[in-house]
Amino acid sequence: VLVTSTPTAVIGCGFRPTQMAWMPSLTTKPEELTAANGASSTIESLAFFIGPALGALLVATSSIEIVFLLNVVTFLVSAALVAGITPVVRDTASDEEGGSGGEPEEEEGALREMAGGFREIAHNRDLFLIGSLLCAQTVVAGATIVLGVTWAVEILERGPEAVGIIDSAFGVGAIVGGFFAIARSSRNRLATDMALGTALWSLPLLLIVAWPSPVTAFAAVVIMGFGNPLVDVNFATITQRIVPDAVLGRVFGAFEGAFIATMALGSLVTPFLIEHLGMRWTLTILAVLVGAPALLFLPRCLRLDATLRPPEGTDLLRRIAIFAPLPQASIEALARRLVHESAAAGSPILREGESSDRFLVIQSGRVEVTADGQHLRFEGPGDFFGEIGLLRDVPRTATVTAVEDTELLSLAREPFLDAVRGTDESLTAADDIVTRRLG
Repeated sequence: VLVTSTPTAVIGCGFRPTQMAWMPSLTTKPEELTAANGASSTIESLAFFIGPALGALLVATSSIEIVFLLNVVTFLVSAALVAGITPVVRDTASDEEGGSGGEPEEEEGALREMAGGFREIAHNRDLFLIGSLLCAQTVVAGATIVLGVTWAVEILERGPEAVGIIDSAFGVGAIVGGFFAIARSSRNRLATDMALGTALWSLPLLLIVAWPSPVTAFAAVVIMGFGNPLVDVNFATITQRIVPDAVLGRVFGAFEGAFIATMALGSLVTPFLIEHLGMRWTLTILAVLVGAPALLFLPRCLRLDATLRPPEGTDLLRRIAIFAPLPQASIEALARRLVHESAAAGSPILREGESSDRFLVIQSGRVEVTADGQHLRFEGPGDFFGEIGLLRDVPRTATVTAVEDTELLSLAREPFLDAVRGTDESLTAADDIVTRRLG
């Protein structure tokens, strides 16, 4: 069993980092990313509920070999489903503004590439924060593998099938927690909710400390299951939001290794703690181990949530066809470089023939666009101008005058051109707009 399970675990370690690193390319908004992670976690929770329940039934009515064969079939089905996914190829030239990492050099050695995820975590305090929270939680997750057997025998007074029942109760809580995480996806309280989920892995253990019974055991397991998606979903979303695409897979790989190690640590030390300190002291230690970091890091989590909220102007840029193909991190990076401008009614904003130095988007108000003294069009909130001179590297081709008091956001020449030219779809959309306007 040990010989076959070890390589299976090693091979399987690549799945989740790849899945989570891929997710941002399939979404366009932060709330979509959180909801997608929540949906994925809920589906996993549903499987985590059905799997152990089915396993318990099969163990009780047939044999262990049947359970193994069924598991083989499910993995083959999973492999067939994954094989049918078409990869999304995207130019990430402009992604680097979203974080400190960058595209690895070709001559970088394999070991150095593998260590890239750990380097990124070490240099990013926010990554280190959420990694610390999850490592504390996975220690308890590893311990519960042992505790589940202990509870099945000592508290439920049942055989091995009771472990499957306990795991299924955890799955029920996780399903509800997954829907809760999806419902909160638009609130942008990722780090705070992750801290809350981490605390829910500790406080329920104190119920069993105070009153060890089947009722408290099941209640604790359900509450812990509820907290699990809050940890997993928000951890994945935060990492996807703050890590550049170029190193995202390696960061998730580094985290996966750390979490497996801490889970193994929890499973390893728990039998010794139970033998020498007893069940209640073991649960108390584990509760404090997880609960204390969650409470201590709460102020830092609140500050992290503030930085994760999309900056002003993100929605405006996302609705513009030129920027729509860009990944969310790139759009937010551009939004942080927007500058507020105001124009009183009747005042010129751009003059025909002057140097092209910036791109502008209208927040509020109304402007008139003219060329050679001839009216071309009126533009209002959400409309934009200034792209022709920047993309064609020519002086302004039109004059833009405020018809009423107008508020604008401007983007300097260099970041605009870097963003548009870094993605083929953006450049195509920009050329179409320029051609249409000049025509």
